[in-house]
Amino acid sequence: MRGARLGSGNWRRASHYIDDNGGRIESFLSVKRMKADLDKTLNLLKTARGQLDGLVRMVEDDRYCIDISNQILATIAILKKVNVDVLTEHLEHCVRESFDDDEDKSEKIREIEAIIRKLC
Repeated sequence: MRGARLGSGNWRRASHYIDDNGGRIESFLSVKRMKADLDKTLNLLKTARGQLDGLVRMVEDDRYCIDISNQILATIAILKKVNVDVLTEHLEHCVRESFDDDEDKSEKIREIEAIIRKLC
């Protein structure tokens, strides 16, 4: 199996089958995947990584404490934004889709409760 990108940042695992004429066709099987916009999420995370690299240099260069703290807060703000985007899309898609399946709905509620506990 191999991954295949399907528009707006959604990834699915592709499984290959042989049709009646001997040709190869692809069937996409749904797997758990992030629903948030992949490009936007990656860009924000790469920005945060760049800020972290800058923070390391600032500490190594013995920069002023307030400057370092401001960079830390800016990095935290980006990570919070990414987390809000990811969780919002999770609620809008994964949790909403689970409403028809009581077992799946209970699992999604437990997942959200665990995340809320980590945020507090």
